[in-house]
Amino acid sequence: MFGSFFLRAARMLATLFVVAVAVFIMMRFSGDPVSVLAGPDATPEQIAELSARWGYDRPIPEQFITYMTGIMSGDFGLSVRSYTPAAEVFLERVPATLLLGLTSLACAVLIGMPLGIVAAVNQHSAYDRFVMGLSVLGFAMPNFFLGILLILLFSLHLHLLPSFGSGSWQHLVMPTATLALSSAGAIARFARSCMLDVLNQPYIASARARGIKGLRRTVIHALPNASIPIVTILGLRFGDLIAGAIIVETVFAWPGVGRLLAASVASRDLAVVQVIVLSTALTMIIANLAVDLLYGVLDPRVRRSAQ
Repeated sequence: MFGSFFLRAARMLATLFVVAVAVFIMMRFSGDPVSVLAGPDATPEQIAELSARWGYDRPIPEQFITYMTGIMSGDFGLSVRSYTPAAEVFLERVPATLLLGLTSLACAVLIGMPLGIVAAVNQHSAYDRFVMGLSVLGFAMPNFFLGILLILLFSLHLHLLPSFGSGSWQHLVMPTATLALSSAGAIARFARSCMLDVLNQPYIASARARGIKGLRRTVIHALPNASIPIVTILGLRFGDLIAGAIIVETVFAWPGVGRLLAASVASRDLAVVQVIVLSTALTMIIANLAVDLLYGVLDPRVRRSAQ
C-alpha cells in the first residue's frame, strides 16, 4: 500500500516537472515579452533596460535554473502588468472561478445523472431518444456560441439578467448555465452507457427474477456498480474547473482565473501564465488521485488489490 502511495507521489512530481518544463519552453520561444511590455514606441535602450530588469537578457539555461529554483521555493515571479507576485494575482481570481466551476459542476450532476439513469432504464423509448438528442446537442454546442445565445435572449431581449460581470446571483446564472449544459450532456451520455452495461449483467436479471422492484433494483443493485466509471468523468470535470472556464469567463467578463489566463497570454505576462498552467496541472493530478481513492471506497476489490 505504501509502495503504491509513493509511486503515485513520484508520478505526480514527474508530471509537474514535465508541465513546468513545457510551460517554460513554450512561453520563452513563442515571442519576446519585452517588446509587448515596452510598447511599439519604445527605444532600443528602453527595451534593453526592461530586458535586464526582468532577466530576459540572460542565457536561456540561466533563466531556466532561476525559474525552477523559484518554483521549488514557492516564488513564481512578478507580474509584469501589476508588479505584484504572480501567485497573489492568481489567488485573487481563484474564489470567482471556484464559485462558477463548482456551481456549474453541481448543476451538471443534478441534471445529467438522473437523465442518463432514467434513459438507460427506458432504453429505446421516446424518452431515451429525446434525452440522448439533448445530450448530443449540449455536448456538441460550443460554449461561446451558447453563451452568446443566452446573452441575446435573457439580456438583450428579455432584460432579465446582466450580460457580464459579477457581484450578485443574477450574474452567476448564465455563465453557470453555459458550463453546466455542456457538462450535463456528457454526464448523461456516460451515465446511460454505464447503467446499460450494469443492467445487462446476470445479477440484475437474477434480482428481477426474485421480484425486486424496478426502483430498488436500479438504486440499490445497479447504481453502486455503475458508479466507478461515473466517478471517473466527474473527477475529470472537477480537474477541468480552471481550463474549462476560459472561454465562458471571457464571454461573460467573469473575473476568474480563466479570463486572467486569456489576458495574461495576450499581454505576455509569463509569470502569471506559468502559475496558472501549473495550478491547472496540479488540480488535474489531485482530481485523479481523489478518483483513485474513491475507487477503493466504492469497490472493495480495488481496495484489496492495492494492499
